Amino acid sequence: MSTTPAPRATLALALAVTLAVNSGLATAAPSPAGPEDEGMDLAVTAGYMPTFGKAAAAAGLGDILGGAGPLTLFAPTEAAFARLAPGVLDELLRPENRARLRALLLNHLVAGSRPAASLGGGAPLQALGGGTLEVTSGANGLAVNGAGITGADVGTRNGVIHFIDQVLLPPG
Repeated sequence: MSTTPAPRATLALALAVTLAVNSGLATAAPSPAGPEDEGMDLAVTAGYMPTFGKAAAAAGLGDILGGAGPLTLFAPTEAAFARLAPGVLDELLRPENRARLRALLLNHLVAGSRPAASLGGGAPLQALGGGTLEVTSGANGLAVNGAGITGADVGTRNGVIHFIDQVLLPPG
């Protein structure tokens, strides 16, 4: 009996680690099982995206991210969170702002598993937070509400994660 992971698992784990390292996301070693065997709740808290994971925990999104899905997560990279105005993230992480943080993060999630090949040029996507996400395709690749998709199609047990270079803030 071989202990070598299946080619799909090996590829997905390699992609996740490559994206995490190249995006400055990794702060801990990913699970040996790989994200495709984990729910999004574990993927976002296992070192792949520490700031999003911290925010998701503060917003109480474990039930959604760990649910049956399928879901598509447009996850801001560490660099995207770093580009927020000073103090914004700290303010959102305060317990009294949990509802605001939850609403913000839910606008990064869409019902259904939507791989990159199915995005762009179609109807706007309805985010779980009630907002709409427009995915466009241009010379620089795919973008969602103007945020560039910098890494795509990281599969999890309950959906797919695409990394974006901006936090999707509500208008105003």
